[in-house]
Amino acid sequence: RASCPKKNGMEAPSMDILSSATAVTRARDSLHSTGIAVVPDVLSYTQCQHTVKLINDLLVKDASNSSLFRKEVFHAAILNDLGDQKAQKDESTQLRSCKTCVAGDQIPPSAAPSILYYSEESPLMEFLKQVFDTEHVYRTEDKLGCLNIHVYEPNGDELNWHYDNGGIAVTILLQEPDEGGVFEYVRQARPANDASEDAALVKRVLSGEQKPEQANVRAGSLVLIRGNEHLHRVTPVHGVLPRVLAVLSYESTPGVTLNEYTRLKFFGRCS
Repeated sequence: RASCPKKNGMEAPSMDILSSATAVTRARDSLHSTGIAVVPDVLSYTQCQHTVKLINDLLVKDASNSSLFRKEVFHAAILNDLGDQKAQKDESTQLRSCKTCVAGDQIPPSAAPSILYYSEESPLMEFLKQVFDTEHVYRTEDKLGCLNIHVYEPNGDELNWHYDNGGIAVTILLQEPDEGGVFEYVRQARPANDASEDAALVKRVLSGEQKPEQANVRAGSLVLIRGNEHLHRVTPVHGVLPRVLAVLSYESTPGVTLNEYTRLKFFGRCS
């Protein structure tokens, strides 16, 4: 079968699924009709668990020096300074998020998401071009935000309702929690070139008047969504097992790096 070479004894992600014309068609049709595409089994159970172990080792090692960023933040659905100012003025718009973030410069190269993201043999970018119907897809050129892993501890960690700043949102679930941690999104999209918050929509969602969709995501699944168009969140995590997720960052233009606001907000540092 076609696959990337082994890295440090760990078999690299299989290329078969991402090279499949059938998978491309299904993902593209799903993205266009429902706003989201879920591609199962991109990573195997063994690859997911190997990556989770690497991250757990980092968490244990980091317990004393706290180089991994963990913070409870309150924000608006729009993730920028203006959104923060709005949330500070109107507490009813404040949304709580809390998670541990492992930045791109902290993730071991032997982790399966690293191999899938960085390998020149990986067909992932070509797959994304076809699914998102775009001529150009580039890796984010930011050492913190290029590839990161989110750990949602089972004590209520969550990622609350928000829009992404970019239109190509790519994640891989590495470990499912016992309870909660459901990916929810609102199918109703705002225009791709509209950076304003749909205040009426957000209000309906927060009040429960408008029910969100729920994605059935299992460990190893690749999830694609136009994150700048669809309001989405991860529900609070409970139980014993944390929810562990890899975030693979891509852009439609080359040379994109994160601004200071985003680096400080999500990684706690600028470099």
